[in-house]
Amino acid sequence: MKLAEARFMTRLGAALASACALIMAAVLAWHRGITLTIPAELALFVAFVVGGSGLLVAWIGWRALRLSNPDRAIARWRVGEVDWRRFREACRMREGMAGALPGSVALDLQVPVQGIEVIALPKGFTVGDTFHELGTLGAELIDARVVDSPVPMLEFNVIYATGKTSSVRRGVRIPLAGGETWTRLVEDHWLAREPLLKLSTQDLLLRERAGFRLAMGGLVLLLVIIVGFVYAQPPAWAALAPIAATGLACLGFFRGLRARSVRMRRGECPIRGG
Repeated sequence: MKLAEARFMTRLGAALASACALIMAAVLAWHRGITLTIPAELALFVAFVVGGSGLLVAWIGWRALRLSNPDRAIARWRVGEVDWRRFREACRMREGMAGALPGSVALDLQVPVQGIEVIALPKGFTVGDTFHELGTLGAELIDARVVDSPVPMLEFNVIYATGKTSSVRRGVRIPLAGGETWTRLVEDHWLAREPLLKLSTQDLLLRERAGFRLAMGGLVLLLVIIVGFVYAQPPAWAALAPIAATGLACLGFFRGLRARSVRMRRGECPIRGG
């Protein structure tokens, strides 16, 4: 999302919500102590719907601004005109490769004298005046890699939600500049946050099976504990045993489902090249 659009959405949504709140307050004050007329009820309903929509629009814009706050930067660097031109050519080449995704970063940006600023953030990147969200509920990562040739770049393949049941897949390619220090910082951050991205499909499958085995073991242990409670009278502290067994089962299911989710997303959109 462009940051200018996010700022506009925040102001517009806040203005709509405030205006509708004033309208609702005025209507209620005007009809205090008397029954609301049909026009008044209609006005309240419209103001409620429009004001709620305004709050949603303001929240979307505010969230983008909060996530793109440069004060939270992990690293930042600038890409000069020559490097940006090489990056643009490399992106177009990669988009033509089999299995590659369309790019999300605009390649026709005007390069200022000081270069285009790139800011690495905990949940995405800002390139110029545009924030690219990564690794959140509506921007699920398929995989990520550091590309060394023909120019150094970070490549994230992402599923962006566009509705309840619809989504688009995009390749977020970030130009690298400033040496290995920035690259290492950013790579370490995403590896720590999304450790499953480094696993192969086979390793993900093994992790998935291990997680589900752990979950089944926890459930079996829970049944054994329940049977033990029926035929015996354990001490009071033994009440922790069912809780521990349930926690073990939940942990296993979480690990298995998480690995399956990453594996299925990767399987839906295989990426080749590197």
